[in-house]
Amino acid sequence: MIRLPVEPKLDESMRQRVEWRWVDDLFNQWSVLWIGGFSPACVATVAYVRTGQSFYLGWGLLAILLLLCRTGLIRAFDRRSGGYSQIALWRSRILIAIWTDGGLTGIAGAYAILCSDQLTQILVVSTVTALAMGSAARNNLYPRAASGSILLAEGPVGLACLATGNAYYLLYAAFIVLLTLGALSIMNHLYSQTVRSLVNNEENVQLVYQIKASNRELAAANDKLESDLTTLKRLESQLEDAARRDKLTGLANRALFMERMEGAVDRVRSGQQRFFAVLFVDFDRFKLTNDTLGHQAGDDLLRQIAARLQRELRASDSRTDNPFGNVVSRFGGDEFLLLINDLDDPKAAPGIAERLLNALAPAYEIRGTEVHSSASIGIVTSDQCAGPAEDVVRNADVAMFEAKRAGRACSVVFNESMHTRLARHVTLENALRRAIGTTQLSLVYQPIVDLETGRMVSAEALVRWHHPVLGSIGPGEFIPIAEDSDLIVALGQWVQREACQALIDWMKQDPERAPATISINVSRAELALGSRLVNQIRDVLKGVGLPANRLQMEVTEREVMRDPAGARAVLLDLQSLGVRLAMDDFGTGTSSLSMLRDYPFNSIKIDRSFVEGLTSRSDVLAVIHATITLVENLGMASVAEGVEERSQVAILQSMGCRCAQGYLFSRPVPADALLEALDRGDQPSSNSEVSKLT
Repeated sequence: MIRLPVEPKLDESMRQRVEWRWVDDLFNQWSVLWIGGFSPACVATVAYVRTGQSFYLGWGLLAILLLLCRTGLIRAFDRRSGGYSQIALWRSRILIAIWTDGGLTGIAGAYAILCSDQLTQILVVSTVTALAMGSAARNNLYPRAASGSILLAEGPVGLACLATGNAYYLLYAAFIVLLTLGALSIMNHLYSQTVRSLVNNEENVQLVYQIKASNRELAAANDKLESDLTTLKRLESQLEDAARRDKLTGLANRALFMERMEGAVDRVRSGQQRFFAVLFVDFDRFKLTNDTLGHQAGDDLLRQIAARLQRELRASDSRTDNPFGNVVSRFGGDEFLLLINDLDDPKAAPGIAERLLNALAPAYEIRGTEVHSSASIGIVTSDQCAGPAEDVVRNADVAMFEAKRAGRACSVVFNESMHTRLARHVTLENALRRAIGTTQLSLVYQPIVDLETGRMVSAEALVRWHHPVLGSIGPGEFIPIAEDSDLIVALGQWVQREACQALIDWMKQDPERAPATISINVSRAELALGSRLVNQIRDVLKGVGLPANRLQMEVTEREVMRDPAGARAVLLDLQSLGVRLAMDDFGTGTSSLSMLRDYPFNSIKIDRSFVEGLTSRSDVLAVIHATITLVENLGMASVAEGVEERSQVAILQSMGCRCAQGYLFSRPVPADALLEALDRGDQPSSNSEVSKLT
């Protein structure tokens, strides 16, 4: 069935593409354009020559003029801009040109039918039909242009044939109608095929674009995945590194150290390595830095310690990525463990420890403050303990503890007997923790005697411990344990309260014979409390009702010199409270006689080690005499400790020493026996008896 061309349903974007394709194809057909333009002119010329009718001359001129106009459109199209947005303008221009061409051709055909001879009619009408069909073929992408061109060209010819009434022309009109309908049907088919091809091509193009876009997305996703995998691997590496390194110092942490330690143990057992050594380093004054300067200062100190350890060892020593190299690690808190894998001789380990002690000894600059922090080092070598790794570390810890017991700032090599001492240390620490505040602990008091009058001017409180199972435990054993733990502060507070209450009781019992003051020792840990110690003493005095000037706090020279500035600040605060102050064990530290004026001491207690050589060594005699003279000239009271012989008393009196303390006068006694202590035996209890000693 013959159908008129019908435009398929297209969206606006697709319609614009089809029309633009029509315009573009039409304007690119130069040869067809010129053939279609010159053909009417040539036919018109022939018809004019045959008939002499001026109509054909006019038709030819109009055909040439129209050709020139269409040529101008093509040139304008070549300089076009605006793209699809200008399609409506170009469509209108082309329709005018096509329909004008078709109309002129149709009029020429009709004129030939009505006014010319048969040969001219055949020539002109054939040209009209050919041009109409050619126009339909060229404009198949735009049905309106094609159908309009055919109808404008063939319509006037058909009407002219009908007007003649001649059967031949009527038959020709019918042929024109069939030809027109056939042309329209063919054009419709071509249009549909062309549009379908364009649509399919557009779909293919879109599909290609989509595939390319999908490929780009896949490539981007792949790149992102590779980037994410790289980031993930980097994060995994960072997490693994963080899990094996100390965040604060950047050193190996406990986990990595134990891994390297186990490797060293395995190599020594298998004969791949001769020796190794483990050095357990613990810092003696780290807690003091934290308490006085703050945790940030403590962190700074740890970082500086780590830097010194790394500098002291060779650069390769501190590499933790080498399983065969030496390892410097922070084990926790202020504890550092060093694994020495390149040890040729176990006897060289103490030398390495000594080198480290020398490197760690100089002061640290922490926020404008010099901080001194010595170290205690425990040493274990593979010939003493070859594993497992946990046992090696434990033994190094035991040796480090022995170094602290030996006076700190030193190194100790492990031996098996240390385990026994450590076990007793742990037992005593736990027992002491339970004993504080119970009847297991008691105080005894040793008189301090005025050598001029023979009167007891003070009494030093000394703590004693009697355990129900372990028996009596000497202060030389349990006091260091208390100082190494957190027990010394609680123990000191208990001593302060009990001793102050004892003085109150003596004053009530016998004011004449009661000592003027009670002397209590201050430990290193208590001194580090600073203002808290001052507040604690204030609360104790207020609680028992004792005037501050009846309390004397004794601080050893060694503790003062550990932190001269900090100690001076605390002592000044105690002095402002009204408490009397005494320097204990003078002569055992590093202070000088000239610096005594910088501290607010009321009395200086000369250590017993000097008093022991008083009668046998002239150099000691000269030192004590100079010390007593300086102390007394500074307005302080001189006190000699450890006096056990009458001859010592005579010499001390001749030097002008004010007071003395020792077994010659009285051993430490319980509180209820103190007032009678000087009356027993042949110990001097009055000025006359003291005088007899001379």
